[in-house]
Amino acid sequence: MSWMPIQEPVQTLGTYAAPPDVEIGFEPQQWVFQNISTNVGNVIIGSFDGVKDHFVLDLSVPLLAAFTARTTQKKVWFRRGAFVAGVAQVRVMSYSFT
Repeated sequence: MSWMPIQEPVQTLGTYAAPPDVEIGFEPQQWVFQNISTNVGNVIIGSFDGVKDHFVLDLSVPLLAAFTARTTQKKVWFRRGAFVAGVAQVRVMSYSFT
């Protein structure tokens, strides 16, 4: 079993950065994302291709504070939905049983 837990600061506002924010060396079976920002107004938007928005992590809506995805994508991009004072951070976990 491979797994990778990390905490990633999210800096980009508006569009996704050129290199992915997270890239792993194994093919995951599932990703888990959690918004752990210091301010409830920090909305984090994520993508598996760096172009299209695939999920939103919003602390002001309890059901949107975390997201689970079953995908074999190895790269993830993040951007901030709005700039609010405080640190925008996302907890990222990925695993595979192969």
